Amino acid sequence: MYRRPIHVYVGPSAAGPLPESDQFEIRLHPPICDGDLTRLTEEVGTAIHVHIVDGVFGAGRAVTITEIRTAITAGCTLSGSTSMGALRAVEAAPLGMVGHGGMFREYARGHRTEDSDVALIHDEDGVALTVPLVNVQELLSRFEGTQSQKMSVLDKLRSIHYTERTIDVVIEKIGATFDSNSLHFASLFTDPCAIRSWDPKIDDFH
Repeated sequence: MYRRPIHVYVGPSAAGPLPESDQFEIRLHPPICDGDLTRLTEEVGTAIHVHIVDGVFGAGRAVTITEIRTAITAGCTLSGSTSMGALRAVEAAPLGMVGHGGMFREYARGHRTEDSDVALIHDEDGVALTVPLVNVQELLSRFEGTQSQKMSVLDKLRSIHYTERTIDVVIEKIGATFDSNSLHFASLFTDPCAIRSWDPKIDDFH
């Protein structure tokens, strides 16, 4: 049975097996950056479906609304979810880009407004090197403690630029406030099985 190709730009949010589809043949690409859409359409044409999950953040590096507009105008079907895809799907909704998932809905409804809530940096293999705030919020929701304690940790980590919000920094801030075993926190961030059990971006993509 013929399955329509769908080009998926994804990185850290794809930890574990990819979703299966009876309708689409999934063609994977690394997190999208400026110029990738243009290069893809030049290589394979514009009658394609592109789904953006993860992307490179930062001025001059992130995929732009202009590039998305050009692709849609040329005939591409674009959708997004989870991370950069959710952000661009909200911004480009008037152009025809379609958003999916809980993260997209949170931004679309104004419950989230900051890019840094989902932003992170990763290595060439797509392994996350820093921690997005949505992950911090999810972990804090599972801890016993007062709302004041949780907000204190969140505020401290929100003040740290996403490029510097490393796992070690997060463990230090959470451990200091909750006076808990840092090894436990470390395992939550480094054990693949543990990560898949709680990471909201991985859950949103899958």
